[in-house]
Formats: sequence, C-alpha cells, structure tokens
Amino acid sequence: AIVAFDYMNYSDSYAGNDASGLTEAMIAAKQEKNVILSALFHWRAPSGNNEAGDGSFYTDGTSFNFATALNDTTSDEYAQLLNDIDTVAVELLKLQAAGIPVLWRPLHEAEGGWFWWGAHGADALKELWVLMHDRMTNTHGLNNLIWIYTHTEGLGADWYPGDAYVDIVGFDGYASPRNDPDAVFATQYRTLMERHNGKKMVALTETGTIPNIQLMHEQRAWWSFFIT
Repeated sequence: AIVAFDYMNYSDSYAGNDASGLTEAMIAAKQEKNVILSALFHWRAPSGNNEAGDGSFYTDGTSFNFATALNDTTSDEYAQLLNDIDTVAVELLKLQAAGIPVLWRPLHEAEGGWFWWGAHGADALKELWVLMHDRMTNTHGLNNLIWIYTHTEGLGADWYPGDAYVDIVGFDGYASPRNDPDAVFATQYRTLMERHNGKKMVALTETGTIPNIQLMHEQRAWWSFFIT
C-alpha cells in the first residue's frame, strides 16, 4: 500500500551519477498501482564533507555545523541549506502538480545523533525543521505534504518540533536480530499514543521486516502504518 522513496542524492554536495528521474518514478508507481507515496531525505551535508566528493549524511562524515549556519543568515552555509531545501521542493512540487499527496519524512532519527541534523541538540534541530517547513509551505506553496516527525529509541519529547509543524508522529524501530517479525514495539507505541493523546496518528515509519500482525493486535500496538 505504501512505497517509500529517498531524495538522498538531491544535494549539491552529491558528486555521483545524475539524480534525475526519481520523482517521475514515484509518479509512475502511483499511476500503476495507486500506492501511497512516502518520501525520505537522507540529506547529504551541504559542505564540510570528508568523504571525497560525495556528501555525507552521517555526523562523522562532515564538519558542517548547521547550528552555526542558522545563527548567521548571511553565511554561505545558510545559503547552502536553503539551496538544498529548494532543490527538493522543486521535486515535491511535481508531485503536487500531479495531485499526489506525500508522506514527507525529513530530518529523521535526529535524536540518535548519527545524522548531522541531530548533532547539535534538540533546539537546533527544531529550528531547522521549522525553517524547512516554512520555506516549503510558504515560499514554495507546497500543500501536499503530510509532515512526519521520526523518533528513535530515546523517544525524547524535547526533540519534537510541535503540533503546528507535524502531522504524524513516527518511530524507527529495529530489533535484534534485525529482521525479527515478533518485534512490534508495543511499549513505544503506547508511549507515543499517551503523549499525543489521540491528536496525532503514530506510525512505525521504519522497521526491519513486516511485523507479526497477529502479535501486534494481541499487544495492542495499533501502528497506523509500517514501512520496511
């Protein structure tokens, strides 16, 4: 029912092959099977990358400090942030023109710290989230995005950007072993449901394999959807 895509190569710092065609593939998937589309963004750091010519989305692969960039809107780094947001917005506008809503899941798993957008604390992450939301919504006029904030294991409430900027609350859960179908993450489900008190749908936005649906029902882990 849901097919997920990743705009990871839509950054100026990506030196690989031509990234064009992804959005067109998404539209084709929608037209062929009427699936729901989910878009992720493993955002390659705009600059400061130490992986030769190929931008890194991992914290240990870049010296890019987005918190510093946000504090100086005249800096090259701030302009680089906006440029990458604009690049992806152009693609998302193609989906809007085709009348297609998107489960939009940017800046995911920030609390884990392994991605650069989570490397400078909760306040900086929330500021970046609001900047992206404002620019995509108000500058580019995108109205087809269903904004999903993704927690990782910590489920830290202080990282949440706020109800005005989030439509669905997600959790990325991987069991050990990674592909254990009996891992339905019932505890995390209850935590998020209680925290948002029915105001937000909660979803298992990334997991290793299709969960055991019967066990999910038995444990009352009523995730609105899951994506492997």
